[in-house]
Amino acid sequence: MEVHRVGGRNCVDAASTIEIEITEQDTRFASRKDHTNCVMARACMKQESTDAIVHVSRIYLKVKDQDLWTRYGVDSSLRTEIIAFDRGGRFAPGIYKLHKLQPCKRLGGDKRKRPPHPKSRIRKTPVVLRGVRTSANFGNKNAKK
Repeated sequence: MEVHRVGGRNCVDAASTIEIEITEQDTRFASRKDHTNCVMARACMKQESTDAIVHVSRIYLKVKDQDLWTRYGVDSSLRTEIIAFDRGGRFAPGIYKLHKLQPCKRLGGDKRKRPPHPKSRIRKTPVVLRGVRTSANFGNKNAKK
């Protein structure tokens, strides 16, 4: 089995989904681009009473009274909020889910790939589009019209 470490501590995958509530107070004192003091990290620390590290696709919560981290997955709505907040936007208050990872994304999971395409593949004839536009240079004043 694959061993994953975060800050010198072992890490395990989450066994269940949890919900985290973000409030206005969490957004007020949070820091941008700081994975231990962002809005989601503050809400996780407040609700779960433990340390938290937040990345764009994963969230790590420290297990109470143990030297161990639990790894959760981030859904698309939370990912969008994290990116928007780091870029200077506002984090919308609400309830967000941290879910357990899919079997292929878990530590030591099966990472099989698709079989390669056959080499004697027949290519389709390219489609020629006419009358669509003369140029894709929208901002270029020197482009022909």
